Amino acid sequence: MEGIPIDQEMKTYAENWRYNTHVFILPPWKDIYLTDAQRKQDWNEAVFTYNKMIQTYRSYQYDLVEVPKAPVGERADFILDHIKGK
Repeated sequence: MEGIPIDQEMKTYAENWRYNTHVFILPPWKDIYLTDAQRKQDWNEAVFTYNKMIQTYRSYQYDLVEVPKAPVGERADFILDHIKGK
């Protein structure tokens, strides 16, 4: 995203040191998107980041699990249900 090259050591870690093959990903959600001291990206940068994350995870053969746009409790339940294998 920033044009900084990723060295071979980091690529090797990504390829060989997996905690899990599944990755939860939360899509950009314009209705709740705000910037603050921690989240400095504007909306377009956030969407770009999301797309880059998808591209990167897929390039390392991770299975993406998209968390639905829903209230926090429902998102948490979705993740827990997925982890439990429901």
